[in-house]
Amino acid sequence: MLLTLIRKEIVSHILSLRFGVTFILFILLVFASIYVTSNEYRRDADEARARNRAAAAALDRMMDQEQLRDRFFDIFYNRGRHDAVPPPALSSIVQGLRPAMPAAVNARRYASRKIGRTMERNPLAGLLPIPDLVYVVGVVLSLLSILFAFDSVCGEKESGTLRLMMSNPVPRDQVLLAKWIGGYLSLIVPFLIAVAGGLGYAWWTGALALTDENITRLGMLLLVACMYISVFFTLSVAISALTHRAPTALFICLFVWVVWILVIPNLAPVVAKIVEPGHSARKIAEEKDAVRREIGLLQERLTLTTGKLSYGKDIEREREKLDRERDRRINQWDRFLASSLKRQTLLAATLGRISPSACWTYSAVALTDTGPAAYKSLDKAVEELQNEMSRAADSIRTPHSREDPKEFTLQQVPSLRIRPPGLGEALKSTINDILILSILNVVFFMTAFVCFLRYDVR
Repeated sequence: MLLTLIRKEIVSHILSLRFGVTFILFILLVFASIYVTSNEYRRDADEARARNRAAAAALDRMMDQEQLRDRFFDIFYNRGRHDAVPPPALSSIVQGLRPAMPAAVNARRYASRKIGRTMERNPLAGLLPIPDLVYVVGVVLSLLSILFAFDSVCGEKESGTLRLMMSNPVPRDQVLLAKWIGGYLSLIVPFLIAVAGGLGYAWWTGALALTDENITRLGMLLLVACMYISVFFTLSVAISALTHRAPTALFICLFVWVVWILVIPNLAPVVAKIVEPGHSARKIAEEKDAVRREIGLLQERLTLTTGKLSYGKDIEREREKLDRERDRRINQWDRFLASSLKRQTLLAATLGRISPSACWTYSAVALTDTGPAAYKSLDKAVEELQNEMSRAADSIRTPHSREDPKEFTLQQVPSLRIRPPGLGEALKSTINDILILSILNVVFFMTAFVCFLRYDVR
């Protein structure tokens, strides 16, 4: 009986105009999004390789200088080392924070800086973001899910088919289960076909490497996407079982969609900034400059306060002591700013999870290594590179020494090494979002079940 009802639902959906339009939109939108993001990935990968070749040539030119002192100061103090930031492996599918990440990093003995991306390719790139798979699934496919199922119960009541069906000895639980299974399969199969086509194109062009880890990440990504689509499909079925007219059900579904997709995710960072205002980065920078000026004045007055000459081991020890004090106080301000931003970010993420759209976004960027965790990995790699440059420079030439540096090779010049979060860490960070989506699916299905058992089919 259940299989017969499921077959009837699938056939009725396939023969409808709505299924044809949905299938075409799935193919066009999903494939087009992967087509665009995979091309952007290949372009960024080519630019990263070109930057690395140019940086290697620049290092060779600096190493070719006759004077060892010029070589040393150019590499470790003046020009420094440039390293391109490679795009994440799965950014060909999900953009995430990749457009906001720097294109390269320049590191020297005392400082490091990030080199931003230029707007040469498209000046509207920052104004019109690329609609990747996260955007298409989160916004467009959730709306199509609502339009696909908002009249699954009340629409059949208005047409009279539901009363005709229930006049037969058919259990209501099987009718509702068949409606959900048949409708969801009719919706999700075209989506999976479109995703398979897009992934096939990305693999064929070389933008996607099908390693074991990438396959696992993509499998989890599709699982979360199916759960997310199921949330809106099941919600539409529940609202359809709560109402008796299709226009009413459509209005309620669209209202919930607007609140969940457009209002809550955009308001969450604003509310978090009001509740947890944090501290201005400019104010912190001013405090750090004040610390540098204070320590600089103390170092200039060392000869006056100690009564010793401006050179010698005792003065050098005092200078190094003041340098350590300056670094300690600056690091305190950095940690203070980082903890403030962390509290604000955590609050915004928690408020955003009221919407399933935020759960889907957080899960997608975590599984594809294109989210905040990847940005933190880059920051940590830049910090480690700058520290390694300092240690390498000190090993070649003792600080404050007037002697020439020792001979060195390019192998002694550190390079950027980014260690992205592993698969286990990515799965761990998505557990809460998957749990929220699962709970929403269960709650909405139980609501639809209870309402349909009491539904007046007349």
